[in-house]
Amino acid sequence: MAVNGDTVLVAPGTYSENLDFLGKAITVTSGAHDYADAGATILNGVGKSPTVWFHKGETHASILNGFTIQNGQTTAIDIEAGPTISNNDVVDNANCALVIAGASASPLIQNNRIARTTLPKTGSQSCSSSTAGVVRGVGVNVVHAGSDVILSRNLIEANVGSDTGGSIGAAILALQTSSLTLQNNTIRNNIGPNGVGLFARDVVKLALIQNLIYGNESLVRDPQGGTYPGGIAGVEIDHDPYLNLPETVEVVGNTIRSEEHTSELQSRQY
Repeated sequence: MAVNGDTVLVAPGTYSENLDFLGKAITVTSGAHDYADAGATILNGVGKSPTVWFHKGETHASILNGFTIQNGQTTAIDIEAGPTISNNDVVDNANCALVIAGASASPLIQNNRIARTTLPKTGSQSCSSSTAGVVRGVGVNVVHAGSDVILSRNLIEANVGSDTGGSIGAAILALQTSSLTLQNNTIRNNIGPNGVGLFARDVVKLALIQNLIYGNESLVRDPQGGTYPGGIAGVEIDHDPYLNLPETVEVVGNTIRSEEHTSELQSRQY
């Protein structure tokens, strides 16, 4: 019954259901102003469908705000459009938390916690979208996405990939995407095979601005006993030489830290 411009204010409680915004420019909110205040209003995932699904042309005016989103068995939030996801605690889901996929995917993801997503160690990862197929990231997947995907002021922590499930990018996986901006995020204590904090390949325009990345751990060791690229620092950026994409990477004011070293990445564009 909601129409564009409406606000759906959801009372505290636990709701075992799946949401589809149906293309509407509405705000669905608990009223919380921070993910730390989202614990009273809980969305429990049901079955193998996404707990929340944006796939009918939603824009930034379609807002999901202030929920704890938990117990999803495939994808907690499936985004194939451009909504705003704010002040949510996306926690304790299986396979993957967010999938952002398809040419129309251009969401604003801000001030959420994305935590404790776990890839089962047995069988294949069952996280997928209708536009990207099976995806292999755990916390956030950005795959074949359109322009202006923005992640800002999020806490992405304690997501766990598996060295037997083919996962990469325990915190963030970005593949063949037009534009991705990561700004003022904290990415910490994620575990996976490689590119643990961020694995980015063939992102035409990638901006890393004032992020804090630390404590990420690789499950894979090289023969000399060290981690593979992206294991210690948590960031691995590369490209497929056969695609010849015009890639631009901008790195400004990030701090990437591990037990072994602390490094400041100075402003650089190439």
